[in-house]
Amino acid sequence: MVDLETRRPIELREGREAAPLQHWLEQHPGVEVVVRDRAGAYADAARLAAPTAQQHPRAGPRDRFHLPHNASVALDDVLKSRWRSLDLVADGAPAAEGMPEPLSARPPSATEAARRAAHIARWEEVRRRRAEGQSIARIAREMRMERRTVRGHLATPEPPRNRRPGDRGAPQPRPQGLASPTLQPFVSYLQDR
Repeated sequence: MVDLETRRPIELREGREAAPLQHWLEQHPGVEVVVRDRAGAYADAARLAAPTAQQHPRAGPRDRFHLPHNASVALDDVLKSRWRSLDLVADGAPAAEGMPEPLSARPPSATEAARRAAHIARWEEVRRRRAEGQSIARIAREMRMERRTVRGHLATPEPPRNRRPGDRGAPQPRPQGLASPTLQPFVSYLQDR
């Protein structure tokens, strides 16, 4: 713990439980501001023992690993939640100069073609039922789907595509170890340690 006015350490606490922090705050009733990490236990302790103190949760560690890592994770989450919209935009956009042309896809196997036909039929059935006025809950129940999947089918103007590794937008395996592009500028430093 640090006194933010003097910028000096007050006490070193072991563990991440709420009880020791709550006890300490009860012993020191003049605390006005609590700056903490995002741990829920600390938030609970501060709320119970110092209810009038302002709480300021920190966003997390700020170093040259965590900043780009946290930004990358957040960007991945945003892009994964909007992959259908991004595909629609990307499909209609001309290729940028200097970008290689995408590899031509291999023709689908009979199994993949049958699966694709089933996906399209399911997508069309969801849209037909909704056009007839059925609720999302009813469609999900009768077609044995999640409501979120029904909403996704309704939000997509084109049928969903089957994705194979190598397709644009398909989940790609992350590079492991030092092969990660994020680590490339630091590989020699890491190997020297």
